[in-house]
Amino acid sequence: MLENLKTAEVVIAHAGVGTLLQALHQKKIPILYPRRARWGEHVDDHQIMFAQVIEARKRALVAYNPKQLYRLYRDYARLADGISGTATTDNGGARLRQYLQTRLQARIDPGEEG
Repeated sequence: MLENLKTAEVVIAHAGVGTLLQALHQKKIPILYPRRARWGEHVDDHQIMFAQVIEARKRALVAYNPKQLYRLYRDYARLADGISGTATTDNGGARLRQYLQTRLQARIDPGEEG
């Protein structure tokens, strides 16, 4: 997967934390397409909530339906260029990774969050 991420012109992925972090580490701006509980793709809609946060922070492009996915893919170069200044910086990626690790740790062990 890592080799594919390195050479991909466009990364389209589910809205998983690990996938996003790998894409950002490779300085890619992914198009996220969150999995949904109502379609039996996941147990709940945490990927939708996660995608909304990532979209608001301008770390990825997010599609919530097939038409949006097509439009994001079609217009990817223009749209990704519009957010590349914030999404591909090492500092931004490092801060996002730290934030996500802290939040995940808090879910695993609520007593550890500072």
